[in-house]
Amino acid sequence: MQVLNWFGWILIAVAAGMIVISFWVPSSVFDPLKSALPAGILIALAGHLFTQARGARDSIEKRSQFYLESCVMAYEEARNLLLDGNNDRATWIAAGRALMHAKALSSSLDFHGTGND
Repeated sequence: MQVLNWFGWILIAVAAGMIVISFWVPSSVFDPLKSALPAGILIALAGHLFTQARGARDSIEKRSQFYLESCVMAYEEARNLLLDGNNDRATWIAAGRALMHAKALSSSLDFHGTGND
């Protein structure tokens, strides 16, 4: 995700460099009007990379949100099972399993928004 952003900014810098160089270097290769099309293509590619990076970031955030909601539901289930103060072994085992499930789900959460679990 970060790689896409960096590469997008590199493409924008190259496009800007092409335009700036075309004004200072008197050559048929770097004519300002001829350099505008490739620069525009590079900027369009950079925009596409930024869009892809945002989509990847949103996907990671949605997945993390799903795991967070599932983890909270598992903790709530365990709390509801033990709320009445019973002494039933099967209920305690079910609550323990719910807590283990919540712990397993918590390892899939992305706390920093980086996408690196």
